[in-house]
Amino acid sequence: MDEDPQRPQLTSRNKKQSVYENYLPLLGGLAGRTPLALNGVPEGLRVVTVPVRRQGETRVPRDTRRRTRTSQADVHTTARTSLFAPPDGMSTRDLTWVLDRPKRRWSTVVRKFGSCREYLTDELIRAGGVVLRCEVDEDRMK
Repeated sequence: MDEDPQRPQLTSRNKKQSVYENYLPLLGGLAGRTPLALNGVPEGLRVVTVPVRRQGETRVPRDTRRRTRTSQADVHTTARTSLFAPPDGMSTRDLTWVLDRPKRRWSTVVRKFGSCREYLTDELIRAGGVVLRCEVDEDRMK
C-alpha cells in the first residue's frame, strides 16, 4: 500500500495531538493536558488534567517533586465522533437545556435529570457533546 504524501505520519511527537484533535474546541487546547489513570472511569471515556497557567505558560499541574498533581480533571470521549448525536431517549428540550450554556453546576444537573443523571452525562460525553470537569481526590487515583 502506497503512503499518501499529503497525510502526516504519526510520530511520538504528534501522537498526543491525534488523540485529542477532535475535541480541541471542547478541551480548549492540548497544552497542559495529560491522561490520568483514575478508578471508576466508565468505558469509552478518558480523563485528562486541567492545565494551569504558570509564568506565562500553560502547563500540566505538578507538585514540588514534579509529579502530576491535580484536584480537577476533564472527562471526554475516547471515540472519534464525526457528528454529535444525542443519547437515545433524550428529548430535544433536554438537549437544548444541556447545550444552552457553556457551564452547568452538577447540583443543577441532579435536579433536572434525577436518577438518570449519570447515564445521560456519560452518554453525552461519549457522543462528543460535552466535557465534564470534576474534582479528583487521591482515593480515585490508580
